[in-house]
Amino acid sequence: MKAITEKRLKLLNNYDFSFYLLFMKKLFLLLLLLIITTTVFCQVVKLKKHYYTIYFHEKQKAPLYTVYILKKAYITNNPRHGSFKQDTALQNDKQASNLVYDSPEYDKGHLTPDADFRFNDTAEEETFLYTNAAPQQEYFNEHLWANVEKHVRDVCLQHGDVKVYTGCLYSSKKLNSIGIPGYFWKVIVYKNNNRTTKEAFLGKNKKSGSNNYLSIAVKLVNIEKRTGLHF
Repeated sequence: MKAITEKRLKLLNNYDFSFYLLFMKKLFLLLLLLIITTTVFCQVVKLKKHYYTIYFHEKQKAPLYTVYILKKAYITNNPRHGSFKQDTALQNDKQASNLVYDSPEYDKGHLTPDADFRFNDTAEEETFLYTNAAPQQEYFNEHLWANVEKHVRDVCLQHGDVKVYTGCLYSSKKLNSIGIPGYFWKVIVYKNNNRTTKEAFLGKNKKSGSNNYLSIAVKLVNIEKRTGLHF
């Protein structure tokens, strides 16, 4: 009887120690994730505009993500007009300029699209800020990503207000001193028959094989895991 008790006690002690190790491992990973997330967001500056908000990544000298509400009344057939300029809310040497985009491979890729704000000259002009743009592979920008943006407007026309998040996942590459995103992502939130609907898109920043926006539709959790954001 004594031997059985000692054996059980030993097993319990081993179990407790294994549980302790597992707990400490999870705690370490949680703290590591917290440190990484805190480090990233300590480098982010919030720039509030009239119709949208920019979360600007100081290290990359480019936006981390933007957010705005798209309304039916904003959508028009007005032609595009405007040219990029530096954001007066930020020092010139902390953001891009015309001198940065000297590569034919990359466009000045709007995060908040000008096409969503052509109802008003001031509103459209405010999208043409370097703090609202990141280097975007020109074919990807003008085809697949343009179709994602058109889809958002179509959703708005059908269902009403759409909350739009658009962001970058940066690679180690630079265009001069500006970070080049490895991926662009977009999340939209809207009501469909009084039910909240969320769609997510994640596109690699390169010439795409397909121009169908559905080809880069992903589960929302994929974006949340990569960004640390919850929508």
